[in-house]
Amino acid sequence: MEKEKETKKEEKVKDYSIEEKHQSNLKGICKFIYIVAKIFRVFTIIGVVGVIIGMITIPILSANIKVNAKDEIKNVEIFGTKINYIREGNSIIIYENGKDEDKTEITDKSDVKIFNDIIDYIEENDLTKVSLILELELALVIASLFVSYFLLKKVEELFRNICEKETPFIKENIELLKGMTKLLIASLIISVVIGVINSFIFDTSNSLRIVSVAEILVVYCAIYIFEYGLKMQKETKGKIYS
Repeated sequence: MEKEKETKKEEKVKDYSIEEKHQSNLKGICKFIYIVAKIFRVFTIIGVVGVIIGMITIPILSANIKVNAKDEIKNVEIFGTKINYIREGNSIIIYENGKDEDKTEITDKSDVKIFNDIIDYIEENDLTKVSLILELELALVIASLFVSYFLLKKVEELFRNICEKETPFIKENIELLKGMTKLLIASLIISVVIGVINSFIFDTSNSLRIVSVAEILVVYCAIYIFEYGLKMQKETKGKIYS
């Protein structure tokens, strides 16, 4: 009788385990994901360094760019170097040294549009004010990158646990998923604020990211799945991995 009970118990546990082939595939995918997450964490740090360099560069540029649009031959001064230009119809003529032989004519429509947009923006806006707003935006970008760093860290830990632990349904993974949800919400809020700032500077529309909301809902649902899996595992004393 005791042997029969033990056999039934083993059968019950076995029913909840994944086949060895699928188990190997699952662990392989999880290993790939946590390695990619680890690599991407390095890129976020590189991104932070790049943004900090941008924050240092912007005020220097804004202080050294001037546009004179009053005269017939207009000029833009960049770090003391004057570049004269004339807008003629659908083209731009640039005089690098103020001489006809050194002139360059821009006729490509897209290039003319980009040139005009940049010059118009510099003429119509206070560059000091714009640079301060851009500094704020870049500070938010740094905050977003740090959120991404910690989010990727939690992704790495989650999939490492799924790959290496006896079962994915453990309390630690549930806590990681809860942390990921909070970080995704923080990332969404930061992106919305950045969008609002962009709408003021560049006159663009700001829309809520449906994909980001969907990601939050998916991770939030995963919390309940893992909680149910942990509860079922305790009740049956079964394991996903054999």
